[in-house]
Amino acid sequence: MEDLRSRVATSAELRVSFFATQQSLYDFAIELAEEAHRPQEALGLAERAKARALLELLASRRGSSGTAPAADTSAAESLGRRVTALELELVQLAGDEASRSRAATLEQQQAELLRQLGRLGPAVASPARTLSAREIQRRLLDADTLLLEYRLGERESHLWALSRSGLASYTLPPRSRLEAAALEAHQAAVANRRQARERTRDQLAALGSALLGPAARAIGAHSRLVIVPDGALYRLPFTALPDPLAPDQPLAFHHELVTLPSASILGQLRREAELRPAAPGLLAVVADPVFEAGDPRLASLRGKGAPATAGPYRRLPWAGEEAAAILELVPGARRFAALGFDAHRQQLESPRLAGYSILHIATHGELDEEHPELSRLAFSLFDPEGRPRSDGLLHAFEIYELRLPVQLLVLSACNTALGKSVRGEGLLGLAHSFFYAGALRILVSLWDVDDRSTAELMRRFYRGLLVEGRSPPSALREAQLALARDPRWSQPHYWAGFELLGEWRDFERGLPALAAKPSRAEQLYLGQKP
Repeated sequence: MEDLRSRVATSAELRVSFFATQQSLYDFAIELAEEAHRPQEALGLAERAKARALLELLASRRGSSGTAPAADTSAAESLGRRVTALELELVQLAGDEASRSRAATLEQQQAELLRQLGRLGPAVASPARTLSAREIQRRLLDADTLLLEYRLGERESHLWALSRSGLASYTLPPRSRLEAAALEAHQAAVANRRQARERTRDQLAALGSALLGPAARAIGAHSRLVIVPDGALYRLPFTALPDPLAPDQPLAFHHELVTLPSASILGQLRREAELRPAAPGLLAVVADPVFEAGDPRLASLRGKGAPATAGPYRRLPWAGEEAAAILELVPGARRFAALGFDAHRQQLESPRLAGYSILHIATHGELDEEHPELSRLAFSLFDPEGRPRSDGLLHAFEIYELRLPVQLLVLSACNTALGKSVRGEGLLGLAHSFFYAGALRILVSLWDVDDRSTAELMRRFYRGLLVEGRSPPSALREAQLALARDPRWSQPHYWAGFELLGEWRDFERGLPALAAKPSRAEQLYLGQKP
């Protein structure tokens, strides 16, 4: 089957769809290996069954110049602009019953464009090799880290707990039971209804017992947990699950957590990191775009003929405060800020951002589970003269064309961890495309996060990262703990919605960041309180 898969056309989309239909073969092979008491072989098979399309895309990108043929690039850009124009019109028509016929026509046109784009997508080179259990132990894990890898099966599921010193495997309930419970817990955390909070705690407690309880002793012996989920477990806030050795406290109270599509993905990311030069800049912030005509930043231009039409998105009231708090931590010479009108998508397309270690994006994020390539981030829809922009959306399929070799990408937006669930690949969406664009670590969200609590979380995260010198997972953990202990934000909805994907090791940031005043232009902007 794998030989046949490798000979499927170089389209990643075709390989993904074929691979999804063959997952039962891996389930059967894993069960045979476990019945024969060969857990190392079973874990190796689980790695071969996960995120192969992303692994091959990363290998092909890292192993080449990372550029597509000029003709294909030009055609993709042209199609991309047409898709974006259609998407903006569809967003404007959302909820308008009188425009349903027009919207249906636009959706048909969009589907055809997406089919054409699929044929122009990133090419896949020869298949990339996955790592064995011994290779993961030897190359990736340190004494403080425990890998917890899950595989959900029809008859039974499996958990492997791998450390530098050993491997243990456990049999879990079947896929149907675990996925139903995980989806219910996710929905409860998203809704955050006061009357359902006790039920949410019970759901998280039951999942913690099922998913973490069998490996309680190994979990208690390690300070860092690396989670490789499967199926609906990708939507689960593992940080909020009860610690199996301290059931009255969330897992994040005692452990740093990191999520991976597969351990082999981390191996590929580390190979890339070894070849990457240090960036001269430390932090780039793209935040608080101008979306709507009612924005006070547009009202000041009304006399210049700025349009009075409403935009499809509302301003995030705390995005400006979030940007201000972060920028104050970094010396002016080592930071870059694109705020307000300047927070447009061309900033992401510019080579300038490749010169910074950290890229922070604070805006609206939207998930398209039917067409994951249409999952998107929203940027400024007006220019400094008040004229509408027609390119305010950046879709997942367009991110593949970007070059963003950053050490850490922070997507301070809603639903950026999610995507279309595909067996064997996990969730296809924004995170996949940003990994391909060059990010080594990505901080993403599991639901529609609260704007105010997110601003506070980010302020604390960056203070831990840049002032206290913590690693990204440690800084995230401390920020989440601070919110969890605050009565205003003690519910998981407010503090458990973000997770770190990819590399967990710290990266070189030069001298500790010194507190610095923003430039005069930044002061004028940041002085506008929401």
